[in-house]
Amino acid sequence: MNIYDRLLKFATLRPRSEKEILNWFKRKKIDSDLQKDLFNRLKHLNLVNDLEFTRWWIEQRNTFRPMGVRRLKVELALKGVDRTIIEKVLDEQIKPDEQKNYAKRLLSQKIDHHEKLDSLKVSKKAFEFLARRGFDFGLIKEVIDEFNLKE
Repeated sequence: MNIYDRLLKFATLRPRSEKEILNWFKRKKIDSDLQKDLFNRLKHLNLVNDLEFTRWWIEQRNTFRPMGVRRLKVELALKGVDRTIIEKVLDEQIKPDEQKNYAKRLLSQKIDHHEKLDSLKVSKKAFEFLARRGFDFGLIKEVIDEFNLKE
């Protein structure tokens, strides 16, 4: 299997960011002239597009592993996506009420596991859990208050 075929396999398994493709080139120790050629081929095939990658990433996260906007921003930045693209797609796809629903859903799953703890411990664990998932503190407080938990 030649390098182009391996690159196509890598790039078509799921959408990729430009940085992921460039990191793949580094791991495979591909010289810079060939990198440019291969990268341009992928661009021509629309297999490298940070805007589409960002849309896909956020959709996947919201569907399978909901998290807050802060965490999404960090993940996408680590994938090498430009901040302006991240902000644009988040504004398109994430609404404040959706974030609240994601937080509620996650919290309702988490609370079931800690039913026997007193409410202060449950509240602390819930707050920490949602904070780790990247939700804003105001939203966390609002969701916890709706669950009638003390902070």
